[in-house]
Amino acid sequence: MTAHIINRDAQGAKVGSVNGEYTIEGITQFESALSLIAFNTGLLGKAVNALRHIDVQLPFDTLSHWAARSQGNRVPPMRDSVTVAPSPQLERFGANLPNAYFSLRNESSSMQWDYTMELVRMGLGEWVESVNTRSDASGGKIGLWIKPRHTDVQISAASLSDGQLAYLAFVALTQLPSTRSILCFDELETHLHPRLLTKVLGLLEIVAEDVPVLVTTHSRRLLDALDRPAESVRVLELNPKTFYDIRKTVIQGVPAGGDSNLRKICQQDLKTLAVRNVRVFALYDEDKVARLVKLTGRPCRPLICERLSKGCEPAEKLEVVLLRRNAETAIEVIRDSGLTTIQEMVFAEALRKRRNSRNMRDRIFTCCARELAIDVRAQLLTRLPDIDRLVTRIVACLDQEAFHE
Repeated sequence: MTAHIINRDAQGAKVGSVNGEYTIEGITQFESALSLIAFNTGLLGKAVNALRHIDVQLPFDTLSHWAARSQGNRVPPMRDSVTVAPSPQLERFGANLPNAYFSLRNESSSMQWDYTMELVRMGLGEWVESVNTRSDASGGKIGLWIKPRHTDVQISAASLSDGQLAYLAFVALTQLPSTRSILCFDELETHLHPRLLTKVLGLLEIVAEDVPVLVTTHSRRLLDALDRPAESVRVLELNPKTFYDIRKTVIQGVPAGGDSNLRKICQQDLKTLAVRNVRVFALYDEDKVARLVKLTGRPCRPLICERLSKGCEPAEKLEVVLLRRNAETAIEVIRDSGLTTIQEMVFAEALRKRRNSRNMRDRIFTCCARELAIDVRAQLLTRLPDIDRLVTRIVACLDQEAFHE
């Protein structure tokens, strides 16, 4: 067995062996080190490929025209026109954003482009008809524009807010086909309104199905929006000896302990609200809460409610309401009603069990409330007896209080 010793310098890596010293030329230092570890094992190519395809993104450069010019700086490419070029993925700082949307529109299927527009509207609103790229009069360059509904006047990227432009960049980042091995983003919350921040988390969850996503943040709102914060969050602390320490985060209020923690939270909520002499309706997803309170098999509803209410005072002020498959049923009813403003891909995404599904559900319910007729809403209540009973009980409770007053 031959022993190797690596000595790195600015020119490359010198490798010492029993046969003398020789220099590996034409490859980087980390590749030469990997070659000793994975020589003739087939792992070298995979390791190098993974390292080369780490996608590190920084906050998008959304500096406005007037601010750039006042400082004598060049206008950021996100707000300006750029030379037409292929865009297999979004460049750092969003430098090729116009080209990214040009590629999305011209190199993807019409169904994929429609889905991309649904993602845009999910964040920016229904007023967006399409995202366009327009060429300069001189030719050779394109800029990014948004066409609102019911008007021919388009809005240039230069006129968009920082948050709107950053959200468009996040949509492009997640929708462009990519060979990345991991996606890293520093300070995700930069430029984003808290409502948009939750939408962006949904976009990144789509990416996380294929590759790991690593995000740094100073935002508590981002932590609040996570589905499983105790599992997802790590705290980085400065340590003078080791430079940094990484530890798991303990987030108060997460019912990781199951029964006891969930009932404790319920008790605290009831104690806080009961001071105001109000009735409390605690809504839970039946399937999830049955697991949290550690009931096996197919427990009946009264048993689940009894377990949740145990120890809660004053008990007469608490009413536990269990909901079963209500969101999924509502989406199916709306889809069957013939809502034409929503793409089929949006309905399919809304029925999936991941974060972005919630964003799609919001879009569907918003369109439903605005466009569907009363008879469709009546059908929703017919198909959703849990919601119907809840509304009836709340109305009865209000009527009773009004009578006593």
